[in-house]
Amino acid sequence: MKALVFVLSIISFPLLSTVIPKQPHIYVEGHAEQEVIPDQIKISVSVMATHMDAEIAKIEIDEKSLKLFEATKVLGIKQEQITATPIQIYPAIEHQNGKSVNVGTRVSRNIDILLQDLTKYPALNDALVEAEITSKISSTVELSDERAIKRGINVGG
Repeated sequence: MKALVFVLSIISFPLLSTVIPKQPHIYVEGHAEQEVIPDQIKISVSVMATHMDAEIAKIEIDEKSLKLFEATKVLGIKQEQITATPIQIYPAIEHQNGKSVNVGTRVSRNIDILLQDLTKYPALNDALVEAEITSKISSTVELSDERAIKRGINVGG
């Protein structure tokens, strides 16, 4: 048994010597954690309308978008905080009883709003409902300057 321990120690000693550097060194390991409260919300909406007449569907989208833009202005949301895509127009095809049926033309536009005053979130939701925007509404909480928070953790915060 002693011989076995001696043989194992001889075999493992060279392995350990390759892990530990021969020159003076410092080994550092750490962990940091910080609780952070998000300070802005990104609201993404899709404004859609479907009609047999493409022009009527476009007018409906324009009216809904205008209502929303006016509501954001009243809430004090700056133009730079709003991003709207150009309108998209495509055929509206639905499947009914295993057949493809043309139900007109679908017009849509995506709008992103970066809300930096979280107290206005309920009022903005009310404005979305008032503008009859009820499809594809999603909200994501974010940090306005995530890099600054990370720098604070790395530096010693």
